[in-house]
Amino acid sequence: MKNLLTVLLFYLISQSSLNAQGTLANVFNTSDNFKTFNSLLLKSGYSENLKMKGPYTVFAPTDEAFLELPEGLVVTLINAKTREEKLELYDFVKHYIFEGSYSVNDLRKLSTLKNIAGDEVKIESDFYGAKVNGIVIIQGDIKAKNGIAHSIGKCFYKPHQ
Repeated sequence: MKNLLTVLLFYLISQSSLNAQGTLANVFNTSDNFKTFNSLLLKSGYSENLKMKGPYTVFAPTDEAFLELPEGLVVTLINAKTREEKLELYDFVKHYIFEGSYSVNDLRKLSTLKNIAGDEVKIESDFYGAKVNGIVIIQGDIKAKNGIAHSIGKCFYKPHQ
């Protein structure tokens, strides 16, 4: 019974979506779960890209995901001033953005996916859902006019510090 409830809960979460009223930039700007990621998008300028036609897929770390990064890293990224710090910020953000729109069901058919930074991430799936670089998608298929977002509970890209 417990397994059935777990499967049902995952299904409901993975099928939930926001109304596709705005762009991905709007999704991140209005969500309470992605404030840190949205700050990085805004600072890097990639928020503007996520207002464009797309389509894009974004694996968006929740605010809690950033707590696992080395102390001071998020502050350094948000306050990037030097050329090296700005490059690190851009590199960080680019690792979570992918060209094309991939739902959880689409991801189940893939083994890898290349982000706009040019790096491949590993895609895994099972009966319960999908993972990106070993990280479970905790809320999938957050739809927008120009793509789709998936909420993840960890950061899979860790910049050099």
